[in-house]
Amino acid sequence: MRGAALRGTGLLGTGLRGKDVAVALSLANLVFLRIWGEILAVSSPDAYYSSLANGDVYAVMVNVLLLGGLILGATAIARGFGRRGRMVIIAGFVGVIVMQLNGIGPELATGVFTVIDPWKNGKYLEALAPVLVLLLITAVAVKWPAATLRRTVGLVYVLTPFVAVTFGRAILLLVQVDPSAALAPTTRAIGTAVDSVRGPRVILIVMDAMTRRLAIDARPAGLKLPELDRLRAQSVDATQVSQIGWVTKVSVPALLSGLPVTDADPADDNELLLTLASGRTQEWSEAPNLLTEAQALGGVAIAVGWYHPYCRMFTSLDGCATYAARMVGSRARETGFWRALLDQQLALIPYLRLRLRQIDIVKAQRRDLVRAATSGGRGLIFLHAIAPHTPWIWDETTGAYTLTRFEPDGYYGNLALADAVLGDIRRAMEQAGQWDSAAVVLVSDHVMRYRPAYLKEPDDRRVPLIVKLPGGSGGVTYDRPLSAMVAHGLVQALLRGTLRTNEDVTTWLDAQPVARALRRAPTR
Repeated sequence: MRGAALRGTGLLGTGLRGKDVAVALSLANLVFLRIWGEILAVSSPDAYYSSLANGDVYAVMVNVLLLGGLILGATAIARGFGRRGRMVIIAGFVGVIVMQLNGIGPELATGVFTVIDPWKNGKYLEALAPVLVLLLITAVAVKWPAATLRRTVGLVYVLTPFVAVTFGRAILLLVQVDPSAALAPTTRAIGTAVDSVRGPRVILIVMDAMTRRLAIDARPAGLKLPELDRLRAQSVDATQVSQIGWVTKVSVPALLSGLPVTDADPADDNELLLTLASGRTQEWSEAPNLLTEAQALGGVAIAVGWYHPYCRMFTSLDGCATYAARMVGSRARETGFWRALLDQQLALIPYLRLRLRQIDIVKAQRRDLVRAATSGGRGLIFLHAIAPHTPWIWDETTGAYTLTRFEPDGYYGNLALADAVLGDIRRAMEQAGQWDSAAVVLVSDHVMRYRPAYLKEPDDRRVPLIVKLPGGSGGVTYDRPLSAMVAHGLVQALLRGTLRTNEDVTTWLDAQPVARALRRAPTR
């Protein structure tokens, strides 16, 4: 009876071949669910976080068809192995469903079936729950293979119309939105010739998610950050500077605009709507900012960043390169269709997809940061570096990229990566004869939030604020509590040439209001 039941289940026996095709395509479509979500979001304000091109849309459709054909062929072969083959098919179906469940939730989350962090945090029931669920699924599949297969195949078959929905929306997206054009940069690329003019030149470096305590004050003895220490030794090093906000979408707009931003949400693909402390809203592109101020003073404005679409939002920049926050496996604009096809396939590997993407971004951004830092003359060079933000992609012992670092202390590896990036910028400027003549301000948008509770670390919301003046030689430590928002006014004063010595900087800082503790809880 069990064998007869199995043979009668569409994808295994002599059942309807049309259903086999439908089930295979439906299953393949579900496998690419997260990438579909990213691509179809281009028709919503969430396109703000994207830089997808038409090639990415074509790639996901081709990938679904390719995987559907592979599933169909594999199940046909498995039929010839009797019960063992059918068990392989069951395992494949259950595996796909589990993989999709594990991908539900925020992109930076490790997944539903995470065990280690909850266990170390003392949340034993939360840690054991996913293990018990997996064991239960496995036991049911082994005990009742026919029923398990029938229900899983039936579930996937019921979802077949979703294939038409995703493909249909993708075609509409290509026709109505045209992502290649809609999400294209509107500014000049980095490396475009920029007129060199005399006057103050300011390099504003934002290291994303750099916590001062972990990077400087409580740094492990074995962690060497020579470039950061070298910069501090010839700068004003403010030691008690609190982050502007908990998230990049709030902190960076506040830093550049000088406005008291409390929240921010995308309005469309190239606009962020800022909510100010007064409750009033302001479009970021229309707000005054340091980049346009630098140009108004007769200088250049160049930006290299990530997360925010600087190259679409600030159309008058003299040079720009930026990397989208949402690119799980699609970068056809930069790499072309065939690489996008492969990237989407690699993005299916659990826990590695973000690391693969991040390594590519950092490698490309390091080149752009160097080119931007040595471009132009008077004005502002804004460098929003992704390091040391998660995920952990750097091994500080070997000085190389890694895909297999998952422990919380992987943050220290990323700090070493940030230090290497800072070294790239400094060496390039020194070789171009620009380091000594430029002012450099290093700050972070927020502290690293992804620190497990079991580490029992203090609630420390301080970020670095380091100010090197042209010709800077000796370092000064400044201990008065401030908000990182003071970096906005500092850059303004540097662009105007009113701060010439370390004493000028400390006197200016003395005139700023004392920082108040942040009260908002962290959000993802």
